[in-house]
Amino acid sequence: MPEFTKVLKDLRLDFGPQEAKRLFDLFDTNKNGFIDYNEFLRGVRGPMSENRVNIIKLAFKKLDADNSGNITVEDLRGIFSSLKPKLISSHRPL
Repeated sequence: MPEFTKVLKDLRLDFGPQEAKRLFDLFDTNKNGFIDYNEFLRGVRGPMSENRVNIIKLAFKKLDADNSGNITVEDLRGIFSSLKPKLISSHRPL
């Protein structure tokens, strides 16, 4: 919380201690006392539309070549060429 308060001051945002705490609590959705990157993005960006979530899921599925639920270096090697920095033609349908 001290870092968060410092950032608010550095940005010249005039929040009192109670207001800063409320704002911090809005970002800290898992209530662990920290704001992680995903919490910050959700707080700034707001919720994603269902259409956007579906597109992201399709992109993830495309990159996860072995269907492990994780995108690995091996998955990416099958899709991207380091010699030609562009996407290799689709080898796997969505």
